[in-house]
Amino acid sequence: MGGLQNLESLILHLRDYISKNVPGIAQLLNMLCTSKYRVSCLDLFRSSPSKLYYLILEYYRSDYPTADYVFTLLFLNPIARLTGSFELLRALLDYAKTGRDRDFVELLLKYISKKGSKFRIAAL
Repeated sequence: MGGLQNLESLILHLRDYISKNVPGIAQLLNMLCTSKYRVSCLDLFRSSPSKLYYLILEYYRSDYPTADYVFTLLFLNPIARLTGSFELLRALLDYAKTGRDRDFVELLLKYISKKGSKFRIAAL
């Protein structure tokens, strides 16, 4: 239960971060995610981060360095800053690129669960 609450806090933090820092990209990604998968980009990030990564990759015409940069900048950097773990960032990017959604979510939940109430406070 704590992990889910922390995940929800993280999603809220990502939503705020993206809408404040890159609002145009947020709208574009939501439009792409909604038209292709019928969910918001943050819902797709939570349930199937590899689909979100590959949607970004498709948008940038298979330019992997650009897709890596955009996915990292928008979704992984805020997580790394909150958790203080840039190793987590590398692992999550690898999982997203290789379609290992379950591993991505489990690692994220495991890591933020370790942070406990400190994470919840930082995210809000």
